[in-house]
Amino acid sequence: MLVGVELFQLFLVELLLLSRAVPKGSGPMTTVVVVALIALLLPSVWLGAVRLRVRGPRGPVTGVEPDLYGMAWLFDGRQRVADTVITAMHADGRVAVDAEGVLRVVRPVVRHPVERELLKRCGTDWEGELRELRNVLRRGEPALGVERSLEKLGLKIPSRRMTEWRWAAGVQVAGLVVAGAVGGVLLLSRGVHWVPCVLSALVAGGVVLRVVCHPRWWTDLTDHGRDVRDHLLHTPWGERDAEVHPAGAVGVVAVWGVDHVPDEVLRGQLEKAADRWTADTSSSSSSSSSFSSSGSSCGGSDGGGGCSSHHSCSSCSSSSCSSSSCSSSSCSS
Repeated sequence: MLVGVELFQLFLVELLLLSRAVPKGSGPMTTVVVVALIALLLPSVWLGAVRLRVRGPRGPVTGVEPDLYGMAWLFDGRQRVADTVITAMHADGRVAVDAEGVLRVVRPVVRHPVERELLKRCGTDWEGELRELRNVLRRGEPALGVERSLEKLGLKIPSRRMTEWRWAAGVQVAGLVVAGAVGGVLLLSRGVHWVPCVLSALVAGGVVLRVVCHPRWWTDLTDHGRDVRDHLLHTPWGERDAEVHPAGAVGVVAVWGVDHVPDEVLRGQLEKAADRWTADTSSSSSSSSSFSSSGSSCGGSDGGGGCSSHHSCSSCSSSSCSSSSCSSSSCSS
C-alpha cells in the first residue's frame, strides 16, 4: 500500500513540474501532453486500487481452516477437489473403482454437496467412467460453491475482481505506450527540454507500478489466501503421513495430490484421468475445434451435467455411459 501511495505522490509532483515546463501559448502540445498524462495516470491509479482490494483481509493466518474440500481447492483448485471427493468416498467404501476405470456406487450416502454431485452424475445405473465423472465434478455447481466459501473467508479472489485486475493491468500498459510515444516525439522536437524528461520519469514510475501490481495468471488466491496456505504446510495439515494427518489419508491427498492415494488401482486411474485432462486441455488451447471434437466430458465444456440429448456419448465407454446413465436423472437419496 505504501508503494502505491508513494508512486501516486510522485505522479502528482511530476505533473506539477510538467505543467510549469510546457511553454505558454503552446496549446496543441499542451493538449497532447495532458492526454498522455491522463492515459498514464488514471489507469495506474485504477491498477493500484484494484491491487489493494485483492490482497484479502490483513488478519492472522492462524485459526483459518476451510473444510476438507476447501483445503483441496486451496492447494490445487478444482481438479484437487474432484480427486479428493473420489478418494474420500472410496476410502470409506461408498464407491469402488476397478482396473477398467469404472466407478460404481456401493453405498449412496453423501455428506457434502460435491459428493451428491458425484452420485447424481452416476445416473440410474449407479456407475460411470471415472475420467468423465472427474471432469464433471471439476465444472459442477458444487465446486463453484467451494470457491464461494473460500471467497467469504477472504482466501480467493472473486472472478469479477480478477477480471477487473487484468483489465486494469492491460489498460495501464496501453497508457504506458501512449505516454512513452508522446515523450519520444517531444524528445525529438525542438524548444521543449523538460517535458520529455518528466514524461519519461512518469513512464518509469508506471512501469514500476506495473511490476509491483501485476496480476497473477497462475492463481486466484488472495495474498491472505497464499499466507494461509503456506502456514498450513507447517501445521499437522502439512503432514504426509496419514497416521498423523488430522484428516487421514484423504487429507494427505487433498494437500499433496493423487500420488499419495493409498489404493493402487484408484491411484493409477486418477493419474491416468489427470494425464488425459492435461492432454485435452493442451489440445483445446491450440484449437477450439479440437476441443469440441475431443469429447473430454459427456456434458460439454460448461459442466452443466451428464450426457444430454444433443451430446454424443461416443467418448464414453459402454459400461459407463449406457442409455440410462446418459439421462439427466439424479440419484435417489
